[in-house]
Amino acid sequence: EAYGLDPYSVAAILQQRCQASTTVTSAPGAKDSLQVQIQGNQVHHLGWLLLEEYQLPRKHIQGLEKAPKPGKKK
Repeated sequence: EAYGLDPYSVAAILQQRCQASTTVTSAPGAKDSLQVQIQGNQVHHLGWLLLEEYQLPRKHIQGLEKAPKPGKKK
């Protein structure tokens, strides 16, 4: 919300791209603030959406290092 993004539209986009369940709830400990929750580890999809599509600076995004590393498929 601080960057002018609508949490409901972000949740809808992520739900389609990740094919996972999303919810929008009140952020804990913050009045009048919302958070988007996505089922599963969707760091890659979220990182791409915020960096490439919405053009947010990388310095304002935390947690991209927690994305699962691509490994060998069995």
